[in-house]
Amino acid sequence: MTLSVISEIEEGDFVKLVPLLTKMHAESALLLPPIDGEKTIRVLHGCVVFVSKLEGNINGLIALRQVEWWFSKESFIGDQIFYVDSERRGLAAQKLLNKAKEYATMCGLPLLMSTMDGVDVERKDAFYTRMHLKRVGGVFVQGL
Repeated sequence: MTLSVISEIEEGDFVKLVPLLTKMHAESALLLPPIDGEKTIRVLHGCVVFVSKLEGNINGLIALRQVEWWFSKESFIGDQIFYVDSERRGLAAQKLLNKAKEYATMCGLPLLMSTMDGVDVERKDAFYTRMHLKRVGGVFVQGL
């Protein structure tokens, strides 16, 4: 069995993320606007991005950003994107989240993860709980 390898993204891999993220949007329960590839790449350049590769192909990513709390000058690490191809979930997702936890610990900051989709909410809750994160709220939308 070949396992996914987790690493920080290489410059040439940013463009390879657009098809994967387009697939992510297609799986969404929300009616999201279409992905703008150039903007996506530009935004991701402002993040720390770790990718999961299997036999050289990217099958998942987690993009992290240091953000100030709205009420304080102190910061946290938040996820901009966390997605693993539906055909490769499981160990790759665990490894990516562990990498995010390591990064936040290295920065000495808390890690806040969010789920912005209504698909498989219970499975996602169970995953985060199994990975020793605790639920502190939810996301509610209108118009999507």
